[in-house]
Amino acid sequence: MTVEIELKLIATPAAVTALPQQLVAWPNQHATPQKLTNIYFETADNFLRSQDMGLRICGFDDSYEMTLKTAGKVLVSLHQRPEYNVSIATPVLALEQFPAGIWPLGCDLTALQQALQALRTDFMREKWVVTYGTSEIEVSLDQGEISAAELREALCEIELELKQGHTADLLALANALAEHDGLRQGNLSKAARGYHLAQGNIAHERRQLRVLKPAAKSSVEQGMIASVELALSHWQYHEELWLGGDVQARRSVLEAIALIRQALLIFGGLVPRKASADLRARLTTLDDSFKRFCDIMLGRSAAELKAAFNHTLNYDEYPEQLPPLTRHLSAFTLLSGVYPDEQTEPYLASWRELQLALDERRQSGYEASRKQALSHAPFWLNSAL
Repeated sequence: MTVEIELKLIATPAAVTALPQQLVAWPNQHATPQKLTNIYFETADNFLRSQDMGLRICGFDDSYEMTLKTAGKVLVSLHQRPEYNVSIATPVLALEQFPAGIWPLGCDLTALQQALQALRTDFMREKWVVTYGTSEIEVSLDQGEISAAELREALCEIELELKQGHTADLLALANALAEHDGLRQGNLSKAARGYHLAQGNIAHERRQLRVLKPAAKSSVEQGMIASVELALSHWQYHEELWLGGDVQARRSVLEAIALIRQALLIFGGLVPRKASADLRARLTTLDDSFKRFCDIMLGRSAAELKAAFNHTLNYDEYPEQLPPLTRHLSAFTLLSGVYPDEQTEPYLASWRELQLALDERRQSGYEASRKQALSHAPFWLNSAL
């Protein structure tokens, strides 16, 4: 087993043209482009995806390899997943060759293999192994198409995979390449895009920003990481929709950016400007209870909201309160999830209604929404303030 760490970037034709010249800035070994065929497998009810698993056969020349990726962690476009690889003579599945203990409990391999259906990606892959910092990073340029039944989708992406060294070097190389226009992060794997085609290429719908739900007994550090992950995931999902022609998704992207800013404001006082390698050792505050931290920060936001809206405002004064109200609602999105939805939703819904009234300039709804928002009692532990 290996743990694959890679970053996916969607590339424009201009970025593809510029890539070889960019890479000559660092020591590298170039490989001649190869035609690759990846065959992905899934059942009609998406059993593998429901288990956060991915199965494929990769072929080049007369060699084939069967790969199974199991549940791991994806932070926006950075993928870290256990991976199992088995060399095979022909492009025919042989699930029994994988370690028996990696399958879900009670999984019938014979039945699973019979139920699997194939999706294809055919593309040319050009590779460079780049020495960057103290690491070796494989840069792959893939150009071709993804197909499922009669549907086709163009493929043009750059993948950076850490072969040896440190994740920080991989991210730094990605930043250096991104100085040239035409690259953006892509979170969907080739397999996921193929599955979407197989299901009819139905348009993705915009998602409502959900309240952060941290794991039980999270530390402040874990809450901080989860906050940024939530905002970045919301941003990236809706960026894909926006670039695909859904102009309304732009508002969700801006919503995610506001959430990131609020996360940096909430947690910024706990992180030094120049965080060093001994960050975990020095920031003992981040090991405290995230719930206690949420209580404190919720109290502060609520106090500022009350100070701003606890008196009648003139109609021309209301719009001035929209930016701070939006910031505080972002804070509640990140901090309220430690409490049950039935406790938080009435409180949050009332402030969101006031935000919507201000955003849409519905003056007739200002006063009623203000009073309704102020009528809700705090749901957090005031004793922690």
